Amino acid sequence: MDQAIEDRLKKRIRQLINRAEVLKSENPAHSAKRRAWLAAAFHVLNMITPKGSAYDEAISIQNAHYREGWSTADIVDVLSEYLSVMMEDIDNGILASIIYRAKGETYDDFLEHAKAYMNDGKARESGVIAGVVFEDTIRQICSKNGIDEKGQKLDALITQLQQRTILTIVKAKRARASADVRTKATHAQWDQFDLGDVKSTIDFTENLIADYLDR
Repeated sequence: MDQAIEDRLKKRIRQLINRAEVLKSENPAHSAKRRAWLAAAFHVLNMITPKGSAYDEAISIQNAHYREGWSTADIVDVLSEYLSVMMEDIDNGILASIIYRAKGETYDDFLEHAKAYMNDGKARESGVIAGVVFEDTIRQICSKNGIDEKGQKLDALITQLQQRTILTIVKAKRARASADVRTKATHAQWDQFDLGDVKSTIDFTENLIADYLDR
């Protein structure tokens, strides 16, 4: 799944770079297309750029120029160069956080669905989604910290994260409670968890994503 996400992002960046070649000119017929390209480019760049980095500052400057009405052709030219250089950094592993940042956004989308079910009083549906996202989040945290998660049970991974002090004792305890919801939802043990358990799992998973994957 990691590789699939990275491959899709790389494909999208290459598409934007290739498309920019046509849009760099001041051709009035391309005005709307340039604006659409810039919206897509800013979205991708903001998603993969480490906050506070030199890239982040440079992109913010170009965004300000865009809002001030500078030539869209010039900004397309500059941003396409940023994308080209960042692609090299990604290929060389310098921007390795790209996977985790992308996955964090994906998880947020799933959790919004879980919240919607929860708000409708549907503990089963919400529990299943929240449990899946929680487990995958734990596995990604392990992968990011050099722990081989493949083939290992969820509880064993939580133990390893605690032993390496990546998770505190308190967080490990909350993680095991969320893992319990995951197990019960997976095995259709509907009467053994409720909306309160699901909410705790969602809240804790959001905290994990913010603390370990969104940076």
